[in-house]
Amino acid sequence: MRSFLIRFLLFCLGLVMLNLVVSFGITRGMLFKPYLAVKKCPDQPEAVILGDSHGAVLMQTDLPESIFNMSFGSDNLMDMYLKLHFCIRHNPGLRAVLITADDHIFNAYRKSKNNASRSVFFADYSAYRNVYHANPVQYVMLRHVLPWMPLFDLNNAQLLSQYARIMIRRRLNPDGYANAILWKNLNPAVRQDKARTRVMNQFEGDFDNGLHDAFRKIVLLCRQHQLKLIGIRFPVTEEYAGAVPQICHDHVNAVFNEAGIPIVDFQNVYIGQPDLFLDQDHLNREGSRKFGCSLENVVLHQKMWDADNALITVPN
Repeated sequence: MRSFLIRFLLFCLGLVMLNLVVSFGITRGMLFKPYLAVKKCPDQPEAVILGDSHGAVLMQTDLPESIFNMSFGSDNLMDMYLKLHFCIRHNPGLRAVLITADDHIFNAYRKSKNNASRSVFFADYSAYRNVYHANPVQYVMLRHVLPWMPLFDLNNAQLLSQYARIMIRRRLNPDGYANAILWKNLNPAVRQDKARTRVMNQFEGDFDNGLHDAFRKIVLLCRQHQLKLIGIRFPVTEEYAGAVPQICHDHVNAVFNEAGIPIVDFQNVYIGQPDLFLDQDHLNREGSRKFGCSLENVVLHQKMWDADNALITVPN
């Protein structure tokens, strides 16, 4: 019995040590540090951008100082709600929130692809419970225990795999945008196939009630703090836009319209300009520069946060 207990204790000690090594050596640097970097928000931006990878490719250096980009790949509306809570607490001068209004934001795909294990660091328990319906034990485990014991968090495998793919692509291109040139060189049939595959993955399943609920909470939170909420539909390629189900496009418009939230629609602004895209639905470095100027001209200079509820289509 004593021998068994010793072996068991040694096993537990080894498991703890292994988790600590993985935590300090891998997950903290690869998963948490990049995600939490946006907590270092500059003093008093007038507006913040909340989005997923469509918004994350927009470089901060391509934006005016008054707009801060908090977007990150795989963020869904629940994660954005938590980030908004953080912004309100730390930036009392905030005036406007530019939130993604892309066609997939209410689909089940975006519910399963999320950053719940990372966005928890932007929230207190009350805010986290409000969207993820976690009990106090789950919140403490997720925020204070699992970061030190990453091998017990199944979500880490998916995040590490995703991060590894990004790092490989960046290694292939020093500018951080691998395949930025390749997309424009693909023949039309390959582009169509890639776009259809992407759309099939993103628009699989029904609309998700939890994401709708998170959006309503974002709208309410903005109204409580007198913040102007503006939807931004990010630019995509012609092939991707043509493959998106019209019902999803119309549904996003209807939900935003019912809530009285204007949408600035940049979706088709770079149609016929494949040299501006990394892939079917993400801008490359040059696309980021160009879109940063467009966003500043339309949103900042025209003071969109004073606009009435409307769908504003930006001409290409």
